[in-house]
Amino acid sequence: MKKLLITLSICLGLSTMSSSALAINDTLFSKDKVKEDINFLVKNLEEVHPDLYANYSEDKFDADIASALESISEPISDAEIFSKFEPIISKLKDGHTGLRYSVDYYNSVLQSPDLMGLISYLKNGKIYFQNASVEHTDLYNDCEIISIDGVSTTKLYNDMISFVSGQNVSYRESTINRNFLAYYYLVNEHKDSYMIEVKNKNGNIEKITLPSVNLDDYKKLIPKSNSSNEYYSYKKINDNTICLTFNDFLDFDKFKVFIDGMFKEIQNESISNLIIDIRKNGGGNSTLGDLLIEHIYDGNFTQISKVDLKVSNQILDRHKSKFEQHGATNQEIEEALAPYLPKIGKITSTIGDTNRNYLESPVFSGNIYVLTSSKTFSSASMFAATIKDYNIGQLIGEETGGLATHFGDLYEFKLPNSDLRAFVSHKYFIRPNGLDTHRGVVPDYNIHDFGDKDALDIAIEIIENLKTK
Repeated sequence: MKKLLITLSICLGLSTMSSSALAINDTLFSKDKVKEDINFLVKNLEEVHPDLYANYSEDKFDADIASALESISEPISDAEIFSKFEPIISKLKDGHTGLRYSVDYYNSVLQSPDLMGLISYLKNGKIYFQNASVEHTDLYNDCEIISIDGVSTTKLYNDMISFVSGQNVSYRESTINRNFLAYYYLVNEHKDSYMIEVKNKNGNIEKITLPSVNLDDYKKLIPKSNSSNEYYSYKKINDNTICLTFNDFLDFDKFKVFIDGMFKEIQNESISNLIIDIRKNGGGNSTLGDLLIEHIYDGNFTQISKVDLKVSNQILDRHKSKFEQHGATNQEIEEALAPYLPKIGKITSTIGDTNRNYLESPVFSGNIYVLTSSKTFSSASMFAATIKDYNIGQLIGEETGGLATHFGDLYEFKLPNSDLRAFVSHKYFIRPNGLDTHRGVVPDYNIHDFGDKDALDIAIEIIENLKTK
């Protein structure tokens, strides 16, 4: 039991959804109720987080909170609470600490018959055209959008990016890209039609009127992806290459059966190259990463060289609940938690042991290529850092959206009045090489150095070049 408390499983996956158009939810909350919620929020953040003000001073944070509370003059919705206070929390620059917009808000946005018929994406501080509810959209593919309904996209971008927590801007952009409408309607209204200004491929500004659409028609505008939406899948690329698409670090038992089957085929087919695609992987249970690494790496390793854990009543209560669920007696629980009671409010550090837990030796000794992107986050970033720090394989793609050394392991809770969900880190994870560069995992081959060529194509090209040498 005591060991369980120290080596708690690292479940870091985070899917940030927001709350939409501000006035759709009929429930409103008075200034006093909002103040109760925010005081409860800040109390939990401060008590649970290992170093809450590492990136933004406590004085500035307190002043921002006080100003936002003072600005409330009448009852507001949960979406307005989110839109007022998440931008303050996001200044803490921790992707595992923040607020989520409510499911009711999100559903209310999607149920509107007047959705903006525009598929766009944020990148490098700008908003770009991808598809729309008009003809000849191919004329504007990847063209910069200058404004929407008279509002500059610079303002729209800055408004929306503030609604997502995280230090890496590319990760925050990719989060908005997955739920653009939810973030857009936090600060904009539904309309019968929408007017956008686009800088066409000749550099001229064109105005385009977009009819509104319902959800079914909006889904038809979304470009189809060739990637699997399953947690994990694999396919044979050529005679000596298999690509594992690894979208989520979820369901350890299922993953174990899955990769046992995959590596059996790899052995039977004499495959010498394994591509691991984690470009869409937002994290989850890092033990799946341990299991995969043991299949491809000959040696002891650790995904984290050190963990700093903040001991708090909230975390101890959570572990007490977990112990109860696993049938522990009151005496066993008391014995497990007793050493930590004097440490409440303090940091305890654990050095990551290098070991192997599942296989005595790897089953694959070929070439490893790992594909990363700005969407690669949390446990997936830890996996990428381990691959790089132990020289297990080559990384191809973009710098990961999640930092290589980072705060994490979510404690989730609800605000007492609005029921908005909040989350906060209670650990600090240091990558295997012990460094904190305040960056994601940097790939060996960055697609931006190859004209934004697809990472999978680059991997295949490297493999083909090796065959000809």
